[in-house]
Amino acid sequence: MLYTTLDADDSNKWARQVVDRNPWLDRLWLSSPILFELWNHVQRATPAHRYVRLGFEHEAWDAFTVKGAPVTIRFSQPLSEDTFARFVDLGLKRRTSRLRIGGYITWRGPTKVHVAAIDRHLWQPFLLEATNRQLTAVLPQGTCGNTVHRLVTNVQRWLDPNIEVWLGSEPYETAVANSMQAAA
Repeated sequence: MLYTTLDADDSNKWARQVVDRNPWLDRLWLSSPILFELWNHVQRATPAHRYVRLGFEHEAWDAFTVKGAPVTIRFSQPLSEDTFARFVDLGLKRRTSRLRIGGYITWRGPTKVHVAAIDRHLWQPFLLEATNRQLTAVLPQGTCGNTVHRLVTNVQRWLDPNIEVWLGSEPYETAVANSMQAAA
């Protein structure tokens, strides 16, 4: 939690830099009037003899329940907010998604979404976090390798031809080379 008396222009820039670089962090902005109204609502709804505490919860992806291989696709440069919004609309929301991905989208900020996704080619479910800097997909064990290749190819075609890709901690190029050697 961050409380600051800095101007919004300064604090927004700083918080965005910190949060966007870490997939475990997220942001929620409450202005003092909103916090004050929230507190008033809690006081009105709670008997006077009870102690009250404000708490915030969010749905997190529990790394112990999520089993799969992470695929990280990092863009060569951050997408602008407009480009990111258009990517979410064209690439993830529409039935005719250029990435052939669909699912339930939860906006976590102007340049961050979580998606309970499905590969529309094979109807394979997976988790996806998209930010203006990268995509992180958690593909369940047994997912077809073509899902990864199709995702990489479509991101290169529609978003950024100069991406960096990792399968877990291994560079994509290394994984592809190793699979070719194993097949030979």
